[in-house]
Amino acid sequence: MNFLVRLKHFLDELDRKRFYQYMGGVILFVALLLTGVVFFERYRIGNLKDEIKKTNKLRDEARELLRRNAIVNLHKTEVDEILTQDKLFRIKEFFSQVVAEVGLTGNSSKEAELSSPQDLNNGYSEIRLDASFTGISTQQLSNLLVQLGKNRRIYIKELVATKSQQKATIDVSLIVATLQPKVST
Repeated sequence: MNFLVRLKHFLDELDRKRFYQYMGGVILFVALLLTGVVFFERYRIGNLKDEIKKTNKLRDEARELLRRNAIVNLHKTEVDEILTQDKLFRIKEFFSQVVAEVGLTGNSSKEAELSSPQDLNNGYSEIRLDASFTGISTQQLSNLLVQLGKNRRIYIKELVATKSQQKATIDVSLIVATLQPKVST
């Protein structure tokens, strides 16, 4: 309270010009102070908006990863179900049967070769079957692929078709694969 009385006495003793100078200085100081506060707050709000954008981007990425993980888990469940349905599946016998059904036994350029199981580091091993055919039509290849596609247990890993030296035929190299549960050692 004493401070206010002394301030009032000081202001009463000032002449008009000096009073306006002091008031201008105080107003300028307050204006600069408010400008500094506004600038600081705008800077801080800009930083917070950037952090919000980064957080939203990370949230969207996390959501996408969770969605992909759910799809992978669904596919893993489907694969496990398929593998448990036919535990004694033999890819070479199945492939030979399909080739015979389609009528391509005579066009086989080599006997189908079976690879040893390859560990996929996801709980499964992959077995590949490599086969080659010469002098077949695209219709015969299409029929073979349709018949192979009917069995969910196998999938086409690689298909290379080249124009044959013979008239209007193609030579085909085909790798078909299947999965089996990884055998723990």
